Amino acid sequence: MRIDMAFELELAVGASYIASMLHAASRSSCVDELVLGFVRQHGSVDLKRFLLALVGKLHARGNTEDALAVGKHADAA
Repeated sequence: MRIDMAFELELAVGASYIASMLHAASRSSCVDELVLGFVRQHGSVDLKRFLLALVGKLHARGNTEDALAVGKHADAA
């Protein structure tokens, strides 16, 4: 199953949540919170794929800065 279909709700909520952050520090905390929540709920096996799908959602919305921030978390995952 494609990751964007498996975690459609989490991706939509995460993209909206991150896009609503006005400052880099709050965005970073938001991404940390999303990562922890995802791992608690789903485990870490699909974390990198989830984050990369989230990067794609943010790029599609034109949120390049947000996508870069999430991409850094994906690189570390």
